[in-house]
Amino acid sequence: MSNNLLSGGLTNGWMYWKALVIIRLGDNNLSGTIPPSISFLANLKILHLNNNNLFGEIPLSLKYCQNLQIFDVGGNKFSGSIPKWIGHNAKILQFRSNQISGNIPPEICQSESLIILDLAYNKISGIIPSCLHNMTAMRQASSSNVVTTFCGEIPRSLAQLSFLGTLNLSFNNFSRMIPLGTQLQGFDELSYIGNPELCGAPLPKNCSDKKDVKPIEENDTDQEDEFLASFYIASGVGFFVAFWGVCIAIFCISSFRNSYFRFLFSIRDKLYVMVALTMNRFG
Repeated sequence: MSNNLLSGGLTNGWMYWKALVIIRLGDNNLSGTIPPSISFLANLKILHLNNNNLFGEIPLSLKYCQNLQIFDVGGNKFSGSIPKWIGHNAKILQFRSNQISGNIPPEICQSESLIILDLAYNKISGIIPSCLHNMTAMRQASSSNVVTTFCGEIPRSLAQLSFLGTLNLSFNNFSRMIPLGTQLQGFDELSYIGNPELCGAPLPKNCSDKKDVKPIEENDTDQEDEFLASFYIASGVGFFVAFWGVCIAIFCISSFRNSYFRFLFSIRDKLYVMVALTMNRFG
């Protein structure tokens, strides 16, 4: 039920749906707190409550959802501290853009399967636990990201899209100017950060150097002009060769000349008949 206009609070009747495995309620207008009855969902693996107006602390009762793998409450108004009850099966934890405070609990290092931990845009303080470097799954995911890095210019064809909901090209090796288009400039700079050679809106770095702008516009124009010039030259040469080839054949080869004039006479006769019939029809 994501991406709707659902409003009001979350029901407290989750105990009646114990077989639920996935709950997706993100991108709505829900408000209130997470009800304690959600702890009855022992089989729950995925819980998306992101981008709503939910508030309060993340309830301790969620620790009973031992199979929870993806927990996304980003883009709400949750407060309090990061919960210490995170299960060992958790793979993705999204707390981005809330009002969570306090430090990062060392207990989070017990989540050996954790791949993504997003705590951005909160009020977190203190030190980062040194045990985070021991999280094997997170290290492997980081290594994979390095191997699959993209590079070069962002394709200009992306600027023609009008239906992108999410774009994240951050921390790669993209270079030169971000193609101009309502979609690409509509995302914030977080979608492009971490690309030192990338420039243009929405990044604060201007493409003042001509070499950053040229390959996107002028190079294509030069190539197009070069192609058109070659096309016109080839067409002219072809016409010249064909015209004089026919002329030489008419004057030098009697059989070709006779066939050519017979062809012209047959066309003349057909045109004469067509004109006569037309005049007779309207006469």
